[in-house]
Amino acid sequence: MIVRTVNSVRPFGYTLAGIGAAVIAGLAYYSHQEHLKLSDATFVTGWVLLTAMVSLALFNIRKRLSMMPMGRAAYWLALHVVVGLFAVGMFIVHTGGIWATGFYEQVMAGLFWATALSGIFGWLYQRAMPRRLTRIGYEVVYERIPAEIAALREEAEEAALEGVGASGEPTLGRFYSETMQDFFRRPRFMLSHLLGAGAAQQWVDLRFRTVRGLVGSQEEPALARLEAAARRKLSIDAHYAIQRSLKLWVAVHVV
Repeated sequence: MIVRTVNSVRPFGYTLAGIGAAVIAGLAYYSHQEHLKLSDATFVTGWVLLTAMVSLALFNIRKRLSMMPMGRAAYWLALHVVVGLFAVGMFIVHTGGIWATGFYEQVMAGLFWATALSGIFGWLYQRAMPRRLTRIGYEVVYERIPAEIAALREEAEEAALEGVGASGEPTLGRFYSETMQDFFRRPRFMLSHLLGAGAAQQWVDLRFRTVRGLVGSQEEPALARLEAAARRKLSIDAHYAIQRSLKLWVAVHVV
């Protein structure tokens, strides 16, 4: 189903891109001809640019009305991307360059480029991050993450108490309270998960490698249970970092 949707959206996007490129080329030629005649084409190019920018705002409206049958989101996204790139081209045609003169015009240009560049970055980011989420091998809905962390924290506490009860030694309980309790309290290593740096994995590996030499055979099942909870927590933290960054990007780009 996903492959079929992608294959059907691509021709739609390419067609829109071709039409947009032709319109930009035509208006650039028209603007140049008007300039040679000592006339001004900014009225026409300005209205075209404004129309493109208003059209871009419609994508946000469509997202708010997602419960209504307004066409597939994939087609709306393709339309948004193409019209966004079209707006960038029209801005250059309208201003005669990538920047503008005059304080008011420069403020408007700054806002335009901030929105445009955040959109381009976000589009690339949205294409890369879902693949990262797929490689994690553990799926979780963003809104369910706090509940998932709470459940893992309870699992980890039970494992620590199980180890203490099985051996009568406080080693595993102390390890949890002094080392792992804060790890299970909230999402951790956000930057590492975003960059895929592996610091979080190394941190967990080192802690469990150290404590493994301190526990006896009676505590090993509880330690394995605690370690399994910690590794699931790593996956949830990665989901939280990536999904939260995607939501923050949408908020920044739309605002």
